[in-house]
Amino acid sequence: MAALFLEIIIATLFFTSATTSLPFDEKIFPILFPLLIGTALIEETVKYIALRNAFNQNIPSFKNALTNGVLIGIGFALFEACMKIVFHETQSVLLAAAISSIVVHGTTGGILGISFFFRTHHTFFSLFFLTAFTLHVAYNIFLSSHLATLFSQ
Repeated sequence: MAALFLEIIIATLFFTSATTSLPFDEKIFPILFPLLIGTALIEETVKYIALRNAFNQNIPSFKNALTNGVLIGIGFALFEACMKIVFHETQSVLLAAAISSIVVHGTTGGILGISFFFRTHHTFFSLFFLTAFTLHVAYNIFLSSHLATLFSQ
């Protein structure tokens, strides 16, 4: 939850201001980049731990791992989408931010579900975990800021 609040505060402070060049501003980016990476790492790790705790069986089927991963990801996204609804002023930014949050968390949750299925194969696990982490960082840096500037004009 702390990572989620940090992400919301960062997005509120930096991405909803009048400046459209923000996450790439040379004064702000060196501060913002490590925070967004740390936030994504914490969120994906907590999501994976929640996924691991969701299974009673030792080896889930691929379908169960994927489905539970997507559902856990959407569960994480619902709280974030509600927080974005509270912090955004315009209806168009609100809808884009909420939907994109649900899509990215559902997708990364599914990827983490696949990584959980392959957890005994460390190479595959690492590959899928890094994919989910990278997608989340890319969303935090590029897509969420782009949506905020695109729809606030």
